Amino acid sequence: MAGCQWGALPLSSTLAERGNHLACNLTHMHTFPHHTFRSLSVALAAILAVLAAAAATGLFPLAAAEDKPSESANSTSSNMAPTMVVFDSSGSMITNDAGGQTRIDAAKEAARTFITEAGDDAPLGLVTYGGNTGEAPEDEAAGCQDITVVAPPEAGNSEKMIAHMDGLQPRGFTPIGESLRKAAAELPEEGQRSIILVSDGVATCTPPPVCDVAKELKEQGIDLVINTVGFNVEPEAQQELQCIADATGGTYADASDADSLAKELNRAAPRTFNAYESNLEEIEGGETEGSPAKVDRDVEAFSTTLLPTEGKGHSAESTTFFTTMRTDDLTPTDELLGVIGVD
Repeated sequence: MAGCQWGALPLSSTLAERGNHLACNLTHMHTFPHHTFRSLSVALAAILAVLAAAAATGLFPLAAAEDKPSESANSTSSNMAPTMVVFDSSGSMITNDAGGQTRIDAAKEAARTFITEAGDDAPLGLVTYGGNTGEAPEDEAAGCQDITVVAPPEAGNSEKMIAHMDGLQPRGFTPIGESLRKAAAELPEEGQRSIILVSDGVATCTPPPVCDVAKELKEQGIDLVINTVGFNVEPEAQQELQCIADATGGTYADASDADSLAKELNRAAPRTFNAYESNLEEIEGGETEGSPAKVDRDVEAFSTTLLPTEGKGHSAESTTFFTTMRTDDLTPTDELLGVIGVD
C-alpha cells in the first residue's frame, strides 16, 4: 500500500503519528477494488472514532513513551490524576552506581525534574521512607516506622517536595508495605488515582508482605493503580515490584540513572481526560482475523471499544476485527479486514 501500514500501531505512537497513518491509508485507497475501498472506509472511520475515544478516556497515552516532555504536556499538568510518589531513602541508596552518582543523588535529580515538569498545579503528593534511623538490629522497630508523609496530592506543593527530597540522607530500612498504605490514605476515595513507587531493593520490614498490601489496597478501590520503578534492582526486588504492579493493574519499569528515572516517573504518572460521548452505533469487534464482526455496507462510521489487556490496565496489544463482507466470502487474498488496535 505504497508504504502505508494497515493494522495495529505501536502503543508508543503519538496521536499525530496515528493521524498520519490513517491519512496515508485514506490517500492510497484508490489503489483498491471498489468493494475493498468501501470496507477500508468503514474501518478507517471506526479507527478515528476509537482513537478519539481512547485518547479521551486514557486508554493509550497521547504522547509517545519515548517522547521528551513538551510545553504542551506541561500546560496540561492539571489533568494529572491524583498521584502519590513513594521514594526510597534507605541505606542502600548510598550506592554509587547511578550514572556516576549515588542512587540518592540521582533520585533527587530525577524527582526535581519530574516535579518541576509536572507543574505546581498538579495534584501530586510525596511519601518517603528511610533516612532517619540506623541500620543495626536494635534500630529495626524504629526503622520500619520511618515513613514521612511530605505532602498530600494537592496543587501548590512543588517547592515543599523538592526541598524535602534535597535534604534526604540515605539511612535505615525499607518499609514498603506500610509506605504504600500511608500513600493510599492520602488519595481521594473515588475516581482515578495512583501511586508511583520507586525502590532500589526488597522490603526489609515484613510482615506485611508487600504484594498482599497491594492486593488489599486494590480491593479498596478499583480505580487505584500502583506503578513501580526498580532503581538498579536485583532480580528478587524486580520480582517483588512487578508483583505490586500486577496486583493493581499497574506497570513495572527499570531505571538506572537520573535521566531514565525521570523518564519513568513521567510515564508512570496518569492523566485524566474529559469523558468522551458519542451517538455513533457501538459495534463489538471480532476477536480474531478469522472471525471479524460484520458491518453493514451502508454504515459510514461507528464506535467500538479497545478493552484493557488482562493484567496490564491499559489497551496495549489489544486488537479487534471488522469486515463488510460475509465471513464465508473471505479468501486469503482479500484485503477486507479492518484491524483496529494498539500494540
